[in-house]
Amino acid sequence: MNKDWKTWWYLQKLPSAVLLVVIFYFWGLYIACGMILGLIVLIMKIAIKVKLDRRKPPTRSVILLLILDIWMILSKCSKAFYLDIWYTRAYLNSAGLGKTCPNTKISHHKLNNDVSVYTYQPLVVKNRGLVFYIHGGGWCFLSAYAYNPTISWMAYYLQMTVVSVEYKLAPEHPFPEPLLDCYNALQWAYNHAADLEIDEDKIFITGDSAGGNLSAALCLLHQDRKGAPIIENGETHSPIRGQILIYPTLQGYDFSSKSYQENSQYFPPPKQLPLAISNYVCGNDNLFVFPPVKNEFIPRYFMSKNKDAGEYPIYRSLESYNASNISDAMRNGYVFPLHDANVCGLPSAYILVAAFDTLKDDGVAYAEYLQSFKVCTKLVESNNVHAFMMNYGRNKAARTELFKIKEFIYQEIGE
Repeated sequence: MNKDWKTWWYLQKLPSAVLLVVIFYFWGLYIACGMILGLIVLIMKIAIKVKLDRRKPPTRSVILLLILDIWMILSKCSKAFYLDIWYTRAYLNSAGLGKTCPNTKISHHKLNNDVSVYTYQPLVVKNRGLVFYIHGGGWCFLSAYAYNPTISWMAYYLQMTVVSVEYKLAPEHPFPEPLLDCYNALQWAYNHAADLEIDEDKIFITGDSAGGNLSAALCLLHQDRKGAPIIENGETHSPIRGQILIYPTLQGYDFSSKSYQENSQYFPPPKQLPLAISNYVCGNDNLFVFPPVKNEFIPRYFMSKNKDAGEYPIYRSLESYNASNISDAMRNGYVFPLHDANVCGLPSAYILVAAFDTLKDDGVAYAEYLQSFKVCTKLVESNNVHAFMMNYGRNKAARTELFKIKEFIYQEIGE
C-alpha cells in the first residue's frame, strides 16, 4: 500500500516536473543562442573593425547580421537596432542604394585624419563647376561610400564634377569634427581645382538631411574664414557660388511644429530626432537637455515671428560641447544654422523640402529667414517623403527634382 501511494504521488508530480524541465531547457537554449550570437557579432566586429563603419561588409558578415536581426525580432527587442550603432551602420551600408552609373568615373582619395573624398567625373562635362556633396544619415549613419550609386548618377545628369566627403561620424566624433572634416575636404577641392578641371568660383555646397545641416554650416564657416585653412592663416578662396539644401535639419528649438505633428508617421521619427541631435552635439545618445534650454534662449528667427527680435549678437564657435555648456550650442550658428543671428551675405540658396517629411518646416523656416536677410533663395516643395532623392538612375521623381537643381546651378554660373 505504501509503495502504491508513492507511485501515485510521483505520477501526479511528473507532468509538472516535465513541464519545468522543458521550460528550463528552452529558456536555457534561448539564452545560450543569444550569448553565442552576441559572441559571434563581437568577434565579427573585432575582425573587420572600422570596415563595418565605412564599407559594405563581406557576405559572411551580412549573413550573421541577418541572423542577429531575426533573433532580435523573435526576442521582440525592438530597441536593439538603435542600441548597437555598429550593427545599424553595417546594416544600412550593406543594404546598398542601387548600381553606380557606368558613364561616371569614380575615384577615392585619402586625406589626413581618417578623412577621404570621392570624386565623380562624368564622361560628358558641360561646365567647370563643382558640386561638393555631404551625405545624410543623422550625423551617425551611412557614408559617402554608400552614396556612390546616388552621386555617380547625380554627376552624370548634372554633367558636372562632384566631390563627396567621407566625414567622421558621431557619437564617436561629435561637433565640430564632422564640420571640420567637411571644411578640410573643401580645402582639398580648392587645392586640386586644376586636377579636377574646375573653376573655384563655381562651387556649390550640397547635402541632404544631416548633410543639409552641415552644408548650411559649411557656408557660414566659409564666409567667416573666407576659405582660408583653419589651422593657419593661409590663402583665401572665392565665395561659395550657391548652397543646395535637400530636406535639411537646421534647428533644435521647436520639435512641435506643424510638420512634426502632421508628418509624425513618416520618416524620420520625431522621437528619434532629439536623439540624433544629442549624438551630434554632445557625443551622448542619452542626453537631451534642450527643453530646459528653450526657456533660456530663443533663436532670433523664432523671436522675430513674435515681432520682438531684440539684440542678438552673432555667435559662431568651433568649440566642443557637453552637458555643462550645452546652452551655448543653442546659440551656435555652426550647430544650428537657423539659430544664427545674422545670415546676411550668404550664397544663393536652393532649398528642397518633402511634403511628407518631419523636417519640412526646418527648410521652409530657413528659406524665410534667408529671404529676410536679402539672400536670394528658392524654396521648392516636392510631393514626396524624406530621403526620396536617391537612386537617380531608376527614381523618376528624384530625377525630376535633380533637373530643377541643375537648372538652378546653370543659371547661377550663367551657362
